[in-house]
Amino acid sequence: MSFHSLVSRLLRTQTVLLLAVAGIALIGTLLLVSSRAATPFVTAESESGTVTSGASKITDNTASAGAAVKFGTATNSVNPLSSLPLIPWEGGSAYYDNFPKTKAAGWTNPAFIPISAWYMRANSQTDINGYKALGINTSVKMESNANLPLLRSNGMFAVADAGSSGTGTETIGMHLEDEVDMWAGPGNDQWNEGQPWPTVCTPAVDKGGKCGYTALAKILTRVPSSGGYAVHANFGKGIFPGWESDAQFAQFLNGYTTIMSDDIYWYTDGDVCTAAQGPTMIQGSGPVSIYTGLKDLTQAECRRAANYGAVVDRVRKLDALDGKRQMIWSFVETGSPFQNGRAITGPQVEGAVMSSLIHEARGITYFKHNFSGTCPSNDGLLDCANAPKASVTKINGYIKELAPVLNTQSYQYSFGSAIDAMLKWHNGSAYIFAMGDKGSTGTKTFSLPAGLKTAQVSALHENRTVPVSIGTFNDSFEAEYSYHIYKVTP
Repeated sequence: MSFHSLVSRLLRTQTVLLLAVAGIALIGTLLLVSSRAATPFVTAESESGTVTSGASKITDNTASAGAAVKFGTATNSVNPLSSLPLIPWEGGSAYYDNFPKTKAAGWTNPAFIPISAWYMRANSQTDINGYKALGINTSVKMESNANLPLLRSNGMFAVADAGSSGTGTETIGMHLEDEVDMWAGPGNDQWNEGQPWPTVCTPAVDKGGKCGYTALAKILTRVPSSGGYAVHANFGKGIFPGWESDAQFAQFLNGYTTIMSDDIYWYTDGDVCTAAQGPTMIQGSGPVSIYTGLKDLTQAECRRAANYGAVVDRVRKLDALDGKRQMIWSFVETGSPFQNGRAITGPQVEGAVMSSLIHEARGITYFKHNFSGTCPSNDGLLDCANAPKASVTKINGYIKELAPVLNTQSYQYSFGSAIDAMLKWHNGSAYIFAMGDKGSTGTKTFSLPAGLKTAQVSALHENRTVPVSIGTFNDSFEAEYSYHIYKVTP
C-alpha cells in the first residue's frame, strides 16, 4: 500500500490527530528501510555452505560432493546490470531451436550444455556408466563398434560422421571433418578422397595444392538436407596467422558448419610455443625466431589455461566476419595426445575449461586419447588410473549446475587490472567467473558495477564469503589455472 493511499484511508476513518501520529510513524519506518537498503548482503549458496530460504540442496551425482544448489525464486527482480552493454552472442541454448534434431532432443533447455568426448567408446553399459559418472553427455565421432541404441537408451547424444547409417534420436548432428585446414589447406583444388598426404589434393599439397574447401563442400552433401541436423567440424593450426590469413581461415568457419571447435593443446603440444604457431597469436618474450622474427613463447606464456580462452576468442572473431554467429565449443586434452610423454594435470584441465567458458565457449569436447606416457590408450579417461577423472568430474558438475547461468548473455565489464572474468545475471543474482589475466597470480582487486551493491560475495563451491568494502573486494589466485566463481545477490 502506498503512503498516499494510506493517508486517504486514514482521513476517512480517523481524526486529524491520529493521522499526524500515523504519518510520523510511517515516515520513520520508510527512513529506516531506506537506510538498510544501502547495505544489502549476500549469503552463501555453495555446495557445502549455508543454504538460504530461497534455495535448497539437492542430490546431484554430477556435481562435486554430490550436492548442488537448486535455484529458488528471485527476491530481487531488478537487474542492476541492465545498463551495461552485452557481449554479442549466438543466442545460447535458444540457438539449438534452429535445428529440429537438437530441438527434439531438448538441447534448447537452458539447463543443458553439451559436454562431449571425442570418439566415445560406447560398446557396453560399463562404458556408458563411466562417461555418465564423468558428467559427459555427448560423443563427437564414434568408435567403429559404438552402440548407438545404447547411447539412445541412456539419454546420451552423438555427433556422427556425415552420411552415417543406423542413427536415431540420439544423433543430433553430423560431423564433417577434423583439421581439414591443416591436411588439405585453404583452397578449391581437386580433392582425392582416401589418398594419403600430400597427394590428397591435386596438385599435391607439398607442391602448392590446397583442397580443404573442396573437401568440406563434398562431405557436406552427405548430410541429409531434410534431416534437421546441426553440422559440426573441428579445425586446427590454420587458426594461427602464420599458417593462414584471417580471410582464408574464416572461410572454413563460415562456409559449412553450424557448430565448430578448434583443438590447440597448449599444455602438451611440443611445437606450439615456437615459430609460426603460438607466437603468431599470443605475444611472447622468449628468443626471437629465425623463421618469423617474432619472440617465442616462454614455457610460462605457453603452458597456461588462458591460451584455451584465447583460441575461443580468435574463433569467435573470425566466425563473426560474415555478420552471423554460430555455436563454438572448446577442445581440451585429458592425457598425453602427443608422442612426447607430456601430460596435462587435473587442475590444468579445470583451468582450460574455465578459461574457455569465460571466453564464451558454449560446449566442451575432451580429447581422451593417450599416445604416450605411462598408460597409452584410446580412452585414457576410462582406462587409466592416473587420468584426471576427479577434475573432469568436478568441472563438468559445475557446468551442469550453473548451466542456467552460463546459457544467459554476458555483460561487458572490466573488474580491474590483471583479471579475466565473465559477468552474468540470473534469477536475481550476478555471477562472476574469474581467473588471472594471461595466467597472472596473486591477490586481485575486483571493482563491482556501480549498481551492484552488497556487503559480501559468495565464493561458490568453496564454503566462504568475501567482504566488500566501498564496492570492491580482494581475492587470491594461487596458480595460473586458478579460478573462482562468485555469486552476488544485491
